[in-house]
Amino acid sequence: MKKFNLNKKTFIFLLIIPLGYIVTLVAISGIFQHYDDYFTAKKIENGIEVKFTPQRPKNWTPLIQISPKVIWPIVISEDWAFYQHSGLDFNQLGKVLENAVKSGKIKRGASTITQQVVKNLYLSHERSFFRKFNEMILAAVLEVLADKKWILEQYLNVAEFGPSLFGVHQASWHYFQKSPSDLTYREGAFLAMLLPSPQRYGESFRKSELTEFAQEQIESILTKLVQAKVITEEEKQLELMNTFDWESQALPDEDFFFP
Repeated sequence: MKKFNLNKKTFIFLLIIPLGYIVTLVAISGIFQHYDDYFTAKKIENGIEVKFTPQRPKNWTPLIQISPKVIWPIVISEDWAFYQHSGLDFNQLGKVLENAVKSGKIKRGASTITQQVVKNLYLSHERSFFRKFNEMILAAVLEVLADKKWILEQYLNVAEFGPSLFGVHQASWHYFQKSPSDLTYREGAFLAMLLPSPQRYGESFRKSELTEFAQEQIESILTKLVQAKVITEEEKQLELMNTFDWESQALPDEDFFFP
């Protein structure tokens, strides 16, 4: 049997191909430009170049103005290891990819919050191995560029919570007539429950009554908060005793109200 020898030129060639692809992907995505513009845009004042933070889109809510009672339910339910991983959760990814190979389909479950930010800001929403591959590369790049606070703020402001309903500001006012700083843990758990499929899981709000699925998911998310030592078991039980203002009530004439 002929022995295969990998010479230096071949090795360099095989190394350049993936590196070239990554560099091209990053350049085309605009991820560097987006991040740089967001934090280090420049303008001239009195003949001096100064850096400034560009104005955020309407209804954008800085992370500091979003209650931990919203942040933690969403982080715990969407990406438990968010503060530990570097963009990819390889434990979850391995399980999902194994199932994907068997079924031939990619199902939700492997995407970290960082990956979801990449998908929402820089890629299409098509479900394919190719897009998932690009998503993984850019997620790793974004984790090098940005800190967790920046990534989380992007996610909470671009995530879909219902039909034409994007960001925690719109979601908070639409479902609870409150700002994101005033929500309870149960309300935060409701928003977290919506994220996998906002239109489908929004049925509870449309019917003014929590479905059995919604009740189970909200309790499950609150239980995870107890396990993560964010709240106590007593606090969880108190939250479960509360009800939303719209439960068992007719919806108002106005579907949306954004201050």
